[in-house]
This record gives sequence, structure tokens and C-alpha cells, in this order.
Amino acid sequence: MYTCFNCGAAWDSSLRQPAVKETCEGCGAYLHCCRNCTYHRQGYPNACYIPDTEKIADRRRANFCDEFEFISVTTREKRAGAPRKGDATLAALLGEGSDTPESTSGVKEWLGTSDKVPEEFDDLFED
Repeated sequence: MYTCFNCGAAWDSSLRQPAVKETCEGCGAYLHCCRNCTYHRQGYPNACYIPDTEKIADRRRANFCDEFEFISVTTREKRAGAPRKGDATLAALLGEGSDTPESTSGVKEWLGTSDKVPEEFDDLFED
């Protein structure tokens, strides 16, 4: 099953993908666009998983990309629910997700000592 990226309305057709200028019946958004493509990925060159694809200025507009494949609902849901690669590592580094005070104790100690730094600096240059 395929749905519109904009409103989520189902696209019912016997075809495998929409025509280039076909629009959603629910909201009027173009269906043959980067936002409905299975290869659309933020962070990749030209926001596309396939290298060296044609530059598309507006990812919501219709385009003539030969690589277009309509993204299925299941794939879209998997991507929306799946954490990104670095999320777990970043959370561990920042101490998020753990309620133990040990995870932030080093930061608290550093913050506590940073208040003394100006005094110690001034002590170095006293006459």
C-alpha cells in the first residue's frame, strides 16, 4: 500500500508507481516526487540514497527522476520508528536515559571547580 507524504491518503492504482504529474486526491500534492521515493534520505548528497542522481530543487514537486520508486507504508513506518545511527551513542555520551547520578557526576564536579578558576588565576598575578 502506498500513501501521500503530505496527508497520508492512500494511493490506489493497478500501476506500480504514479505518473509524473499525478496528484493526491486528498491534498493535491504531487505523488511522483522525492518525498514519496524510497531512496529519499536526508544527509545524503542531493538527499538521495542513489549517488549521482539529478539535482532536484524542490523535493515536494513532480520530477522526472528515473530512479523513483514509491515508498511503501511499511518502509515509511520502519524509518519513522527506527532510531538514527548515532542516537544511542550520543545519548550515552550525554548521560541521557540513565537515572544514575554517576553519569553526571563528572560534569557536576567540573562545573563546581570552574567557579574557582578566576580566583586561582588572580592569585597567580597578585603582588
